[in-house]
Amino acid sequence: MKKLLIIFTIGLLSWIAGIPTLAQTDSLLHILKDELWIEFKELQSTEHPPYFMEFVASDSHTLGISSLSGYTMSVNEDRSRSFSPNIRIGSYEFDNSHTFQNGMPDFNRGTSLLTELPLDNRQDAIRYAIWETTNDLYRETLNTYLNKLDEHKPGEIYKTADFSREEQIVYVEPPIPDEQQEVDLELWKNKMNKYSAVFNDEDEIFMASANFMYSTNRSYLVNTEKTEIVQNESLCVVTFWILARSTDDEYVPYMQTYFGFSPDRIPTDSVIMADCIEIREKVIALSHAPQAEPYSGPAILSAETSGVFFHEILGHRIEGHRMEEFNNSKTFKEKVGTLVLDKSISVYSDPTISEFDGKDLIGHYKYDDQGVAAQKVVNIENGILKHFLMSRKPIEGFEKSNGHGRGNLSLTPVARQSNLIIESDSPMGFDKLRKKLIKECKKQDREYGYFFKTVSGGLTNTMNYTPDYFNIFPLEVYRIYVDGRPDELVKGVNLIGTPLITFSEILGAGEKRKVFSGICGAESGSVPVSTVAPALLVRKIETQNQFSFKPEWPILPDPEKDALNQKMNNDE
Repeated sequence: MKKLLIIFTIGLLSWIAGIPTLAQTDSLLHILKDELWIEFKELQSTEHPPYFMEFVASDSHTLGISSLSGYTMSVNEDRSRSFSPNIRIGSYEFDNSHTFQNGMPDFNRGTSLLTELPLDNRQDAIRYAIWETTNDLYRETLNTYLNKLDEHKPGEIYKTADFSREEQIVYVEPPIPDEQQEVDLELWKNKMNKYSAVFNDEDEIFMASANFMYSTNRSYLVNTEKTEIVQNESLCVVTFWILARSTDDEYVPYMQTYFGFSPDRIPTDSVIMADCIEIREKVIALSHAPQAEPYSGPAILSAETSGVFFHEILGHRIEGHRMEEFNNSKTFKEKVGTLVLDKSISVYSDPTISEFDGKDLIGHYKYDDQGVAAQKVVNIENGILKHFLMSRKPIEGFEKSNGHGRGNLSLTPVARQSNLIIESDSPMGFDKLRKKLIKECKKQDREYGYFFKTVSGGLTNTMNYTPDYFNIFPLEVYRIYVDGRPDELVKGVNLIGTPLITFSEILGAGEKRKVFSGICGAESGSVPVSTVAPALLVRKIETQNQFSFKPEWPILPDPEKDALNQKMNNDE
């Protein structure tokens, strides 16, 4: 029996060994690995050989549909392969990426930002494209390194290395199944047309578009630390853009966006249709709403608004590389271990989680864009700053990456946000937040406080040559009156401020947390991110009026509406 078992085991192992691995059957991965090592070894014979090289590539497929007022305006489909190399000359401690005290960091991988690769697996054509791009990049990298050597003072010791040493990782996912990339084109065209047509018959609304985008991407990363990562990514986005005409002849914009990892993760047709009807009524109400005045006083930020608020004023300021840039304000550089928020609030970043309360968190990934495993990072614990988000660019006190090096293919990854999660250990219901708001308004002798219900996004500045500020763009804002009058919708409000003052004004957080997702743009490109946050009560916020624009409105009547009115009259 033992002999039979041994024979069976040997046979099984032999059979398993004969099965081609995913890495062996992926032609593009095989070509990238071979070319990497061929070129790396060849360059070792030069006077200044690379100490590190990395090849990254993507194989992507994107479908986009745009509908306007019930009609399909465009259908775009794209399939492409792209490649970008990374070369480092010198050592982990000092290389061509080194930034001197008054120098500007370089976020460009090289002269050839992106090289298109053939879609088929013709090895000769792919290898030639890789060779040509790498050859050009080595020349530029060498020139950069020699210039850095000229600036370097002999014997000078730097506080941090230029690049962190990380563990080897080998991870290869199966190819994306064909059915996962396929989309029922007619179904989604009809959906977009149905959604955009909801806004047709309203005098106040002059443009409504519905847009669908679904992309799948197979990304490749191989480097001379023997890391090999091939992972699949997908993202589906449905966006509505609505423009209305206000009673004072100004534009009134509104947008709504849905995110998911695939089309079947977008809300159902009935849910979106109900949302469209509700949005239509909101836009009409906004077109008749009074213009808000600049304001300073108490406010409630909804959970969604709070998410954008934390993303802009905290998230970007805990991205590690900013602590070393000479032209950055470095808001939190000296505050590790100190209280920066109310003690009831904790914040962590976690790209390993993919869902919250049934909604996809699009800041999810397994490995970042530098081949480091995604990790949960506790940024703030009970109000105390603990840790920054780190790429492979070390900073003083933080020598290793924590899996937050992110960026577009042709740009050097830097520390970026993923899923930013905000928690409170003493949450309160919305009614209690509202009562506390009114109480604070009376204390500050304010006629009303603000409730920021929905937002489209925001921006922030962390540079030190201009004021350190944030600006959030609300869509739906209400005045909550102290004397009991009904809440009043107003338009034209921007939420502005500076981070440290605003943080010090937080009075409490709500019970329910919600997801806000978006595409975040920064120096390493655009990356998908999510926040999960509760509503916030803030003692004092500041607003300014939004930029307003009065276009030259059409003189002639809208022919579509004239035709529709004529048809309705004929039917009667």
